[in-house]
Amino acid sequence: MMIIPRLKRVNFKLILKVFFAYITLCGLIMFPCFLFEEAFQTAMFGSWPAKTAQNWELVLKGCDVMKGINKTLKIVNYSFGWIQPLAFLSYRAYSKAADYYVTALEHQVLANSPAAFVGREIEFEFIPSKIIHDEDGIKLVHNRVQILVDEMPTTEKVEIRGIVEIKNNKIIIKAKEN
Repeated sequence: MMIIPRLKRVNFKLILKVFFAYITLCGLIMFPCFLFEEAFQTAMFGSWPAKTAQNWELVLKGCDVMKGINKTLKIVNYSFGWIQPLAFLSYRAYSKAADYYVTALEHQVLANSPAAFVGREIEFEFIPSKIIHDEDGIKLVHNRVQILVDEMPTTEKVEIRGIVEIKNNKIIIKAKEN
């Protein structure tokens, strides 16, 4: 007579409790991420009529709102999102796309109303149409935007970071060292 080894009973109640505890924990963490995503999209949709109305200050205010929402989303996702790996990857991708959208929107504001950035530090790539040497120093110029730099650029595209000012009805950015 063959002796069959005794199989231990699997405690299905315990497995279900652990499973539902995990699902609950995932919901507690990922549901706020979903709400951050929805809040970002609401602000994004609000930027569209502001662009149509060419209210660039309002568009820039929307950029600030979206940046704040996205920053909070990143904090929650990177702190706790790893508990649900697929959701973590999804929200990380969403957050990267949101960063891209805000950057593109800020560039649209800069192109249409650089004065909206007065008092703000900005960073962007700049291609000057002409370079002027005068008593103020070296100016890289394109349309109404003038960038004051300490030395001549060595490339066609220049990485600019600085505070936006208005002087004599011209947009001036005093470039800082990167």
